[in-house]
Amino acid sequence: MNKKALFQYDGNFFSSSDVTSALRSVGITHGDTVFIHADLGKFGRLADIKNRIDFNMEFLNACLDAIGDKGTIVIPTFTYSVCEGEIFDYYETPSKVGYFSELARTTHGFTRSDDPIFSVTSIGPKTTTLINNLSNQCLGKDSIFDRMYKINAKILNLGFYFFPTFIHFVEAQCKVPYRYDKTFIAKIKKGNEQYEKSYVYNVRDLKINPHPNVPVLEKRVLEEETVKKTKLGGGIITSVRMKDLFRIASEMIRVNPTSLVVFNS
Repeated sequence: MNKKALFQYDGNFFSSSDVTSALRSVGITHGDTVFIHADLGKFGRLADIKNRIDFNMEFLNACLDAIGDKGTIVIPTFTYSVCEGEIFDYYETPSKVGYFSELARTTHGFTRSDDPIFSVTSIGPKTTTLINNLSNQCLGKDSIFDRMYKINAKILNLGFYFFPTFIHFVEAQCKVPYRYDKTFIAKIKKGNEQYEKSYVYNVRDLKINPHPNVPVLEKRVLEEETVKKTKLGGGIITSVRMKDLFRIASEMIRVNPTSLVVFNS
């Protein structure tokens, strides 16, 4: 890693090696399978590296360096295309969940899954096993979340704290009262091929309008030593195993089925 200042915060400067050290401190190591959510703007202002692309690429390369050749990275490139009545173009539809994910989607070596709601892009030896021939149950059996859960992948949040999409997989498995299965007919384009396919998405019930109760989940998760956290500049990096998070969240739901949400009018 070079020693250029990647970003600055509160008069302090941070390099790519600082990012790598932070990843190590939250337990990211060679051979890991890591599901990454990122909001890199939280860390601070650009320093020696002035280009947004290069800034995000430094973080991506730090993650790749941390897991090594035997590790696998999965990054959400969610589009929600079918929910919005749009055609999902496998090669062209951009990610709607941030610049970092869109950069990964268009980076050589990454491969995208074909879920028209919750597509991901992945690189590493487990990519094929994780993303090929996924079921049409977006948050159910043999979905990307189910497959990552079964191998106990790590969730890595870069910049912000908590409420990863994986929580919705937990809610679906626990059959919470504020979500239900809804079938969508997706229009998918993959090169010259175009086809329709049904997908089942465990959607939230808009009549009661549930929203994630982030503070409650954060408080509960922070009580667990299995969740690792470090501060870097103005941002936070956290790491947690999926099976640990599933256990925590499902226990909360068992005690109170609506503990993970609040209802807004």
